[in-house]
Amino acid sequence: MGAVLKDLVISATFSRLLSGLWAEFWELFWGFQQLQLLFFVIYLAYGLVFGSCFGNFSSYSYFSRILSSF
Repeated sequence: MGAVLKDLVISATFSRLLSGLWAEFWELFWGFQQLQLLFFVIYLAYGLVFGSCFGNFSSYSYFSRILSSF
């Protein structure tokens, strides 16, 4: 009976630790994913606001000389 109780305690402790590690991993993953989505939204908003200012410059003469070597 003592060995079964000992195994049960070890199993419960392992399960509790594993679920805690999973929760920490999920929190880090979800936080990183939210940060990526935030930068994506900022990038889209930046493109909508300043898109006309920072468009395709390759058609301009001073850029075409520089880019033609590539």
